[in-house]
Amino acid sequence: MSSENLGARQIWEAVLGNLQVQLARSSFNTFLKNTEAISLLDEHLTVNAPNTFIAEYLQNRLLGVIQTAVNRIAQTHIEISFSVDAPGQSDAPTFEAIPSQGLEGPALSTPRVPRISPPRPDGTFANFIVGFGNRLAYAGAVAAAEEPGTKFNPLYLYSEAGLGKTHLLQSILHRATYRGLQALYVSCDRFTEDFVQSIKSGVVAQFRAKYRSCQLLLIDDIQFLEGKKRTQEEFFHLFNELHQANGQIVVTSDRLPTELTYLPDHLRSRLQWGLVAEISPPELQTRIAILKAKEILHPTSIPSDLLPIIARPPYKNIREMEGAYNRVIAMSEAGDLLDLASPEELLISLLAGQPRPLPPSSQAILRITASHYGISQDSMLGLSRHRRSTEARHAAMFLLRDLIQLSFTDIGRIFGGRDHSSAAYGYNKILERLTSDDQFATNFLPLKTHFSFYPTTPSLK
Repeated sequence: MSSENLGARQIWEAVLGNLQVQLARSSFNTFLKNTEAISLLDEHLTVNAPNTFIAEYLQNRLLGVIQTAVNRIAQTHIEISFSVDAPGQSDAPTFEAIPSQGLEGPALSTPRVPRISPPRPDGTFANFIVGFGNRLAYAGAVAAAEEPGTKFNPLYLYSEAGLGKTHLLQSILHRATYRGLQALYVSCDRFTEDFVQSIKSGVVAQFRAKYRSCQLLLIDDIQFLEGKKRTQEEFFHLFNELHQANGQIVVTSDRLPTELTYLPDHLRSRLQWGLVAEISPPELQTRIAILKAKEILHPTSIPSDLLPIIARPPYKNIREMEGAYNRVIAMSEAGDLLDLASPEELLISLLAGQPRPLPPSSQAILRITASHYGISQDSMLGLSRHRRSTEARHAAMFLLRDLIQLSFTDIGRIFGGRDHSSAAYGYNKILERLTSDDQFATNFLPLKTHFSFYPTTPSLK
């Protein structure tokens, strides 16, 4: 298939989905997450990077693995080059020079302080598909945009990469800008860079004035504050001033506030003051709805009955699914879909070479199950005989066996050293109800679909 059948953006989105499962999370988030394709001309792909350091690192350290992924997606050899801050292409917040008149000390010709970044046109609440796994985060984001500083402040959104945290931040920015509010969106790395630059340039007062005057502060990937003590303290004081002035604070992270162990206790505690909302991998029906929404916005030649097939594989995140969707678009435009005897062959094609994600950890199963039943993990793991605690305990035993094939002995050990027969009883109890009680099976489905991105195996009897 020639690269003529693929656009620059389609190729790069598919490449990012491929590389995200190959590289360490820290490497991907640092060097690839904020890149974007600019153009594809004469078999030459140009990719924009946020700064020179990242561009050089991609060229010198990661070019080999990137080149392999690009060639595999495009099915031809394409040369790759990296540019920096191409005009009109970067989504990162930009900066403007602020006159230094009236400041103490010598005048500075080009101090850098942040200005409000315009929202991405596609980052709106209308384009965000709401499902079981993101409903709470969506509600919190809408409240932050409509009633900033009153309901959920701060709003803390956390999930693995590629599940919609940045989309919600952009949606808040879009809604706030439409309402005439002063909102500032910035990545944690850019916040740190801006603070350090303000120190070097002697314009810390301007830095503080700009950040502390906004009505909504939106910071992406707050976990990157770890290890930056001086920036942590600056953010701590900024947080206090904005919160006291009823300024809305929204941050995202890849983990819970309590798991940010390299942040000081006083900062972690403040991040938990408002609403902490997880975004879980979407269940199959939500994934199908996401693809249908993309089809409405950007009509393609893909038959609509193929969307459930495209949504079915065990993707690790939405970006991977969108990469597969773009691949099918390219196949359709090239006429390759006509060679498939059935939709199932398309599924086999999508699964071919698809890295299988790691199964959920036992800790994740316990945490999500307890949350689903609205009880604490201690209650679920303990000796409580309350009906809800007992049902949650049996459900967790079932999932530990069904999803990650733990032995009944190991499951019993997790639940306070219970005998293996107790774990087997809990597993069989749920299995029996799933096969005989339709209402229970319906209620159990949302819990099971939390893990729909993970590979599952047939139930063990």
